[in-house]
Amino acid sequence: MSSLLKVFGPIRLTLYLATLSLLPFAFLADNGAEAGWRATVSAVTPPLAVLMFFVLLLDALMNKLFAVDAHQGETTGPFGRRLWTSLGGAALILLAWGPFFLALLN
Repeated sequence: MSSLLKVFGPIRLTLYLATLSLLPFAFLADNGAEAGWRATVSAVTPPLAVLMFFVLLLDALMNKLFAVDAHQGETTGPFGRRLWTSLGGAALILLAWGPFFLALLN
């Protein structure tokens, strides 16, 4: 655990845990819910998922920039680990929440 804390840091670990906690709610979200718990899930978690998606992409971009600035252009080491973890989290959000947002567009 301490090695994860050293590589990712507490704020980034919190970001990843929040992302993982949003994934199960994708299967509970309902477009037609009007009241109760399902309406709360349908009204609160989709915007949070979108925000997390873009924050993870921004985190990946910043890690790539820091790696280039540190003359570690390749995606290895701590910057690469953070980059690929952020991109993986964004991909998980896209896979879990994609059907919900596609249903909204149709």
